Amino acid sequence: MKIILLMIICSAIDGSCDRPYQNKTTFSDWDSCMRQGYIDSLQILDLMGTEYVNENGAYIRFTCKEVEDKRKEINI
Repeated sequence: MKIILLMIICSAIDGSCDRPYQNKTTFSDWDSCMRQGYIDSLQILDLMGTEYVNENGAYIRFTCKEVEDKRKEINI
């Protein structure tokens, strides 16, 4: 199993959320994924800026999700 980080930018003002997007990194454990979610959330808020965040009531939702690794081992 591998773990992916899914992030969603939302607005508390109009109650809407953008489509989720996946971080390109995959994680081998839950802890690493969750920590990266908090780091990425703060970076996104910094990029949006205080004015935008305040005007739109912007917030970040994220989740870590286990997915099957599509790569198959080949035994020779």
